[in-house]
Amino acid sequence: MWGGFLLLRFFEMKAAQSDPFPRVGNSRMEVPYYWAGVIGNLLIAGMYVVTRTVGIPFFGPEAGEIEGWDAFGLITTTLELLLVTLLLMILTGHRAGRT
Repeated sequence: MWGGFLLLRFFEMKAAQSDPFPRVGNSRMEVPYYWAGVIGNLLIAGMYVVTRTVGIPFFGPEAGEIEGWDAFGLITTTLELLLVTLLLMILTGHRAGRT
């Protein structure tokens, strides 16, 4: 859902470039959504590491059981951390190629 929101905003902003009366708000309205993406993806990546090192906490029939590491989990966790990095770059105003 979060990614769908950002994709929708991208298409709205793209359409607004050729609209003489754009109806898209400024990017400050999106800052809370970027922070939600940072926090949410960090929580998911953190939960992946916790379930692979300490075990599934608190609930369920496998509580305390340690999950196995797998390639798909490592790839998706790496992509989530890359997304967090990119979102933080957007939030802090860094641009590629700027020194």
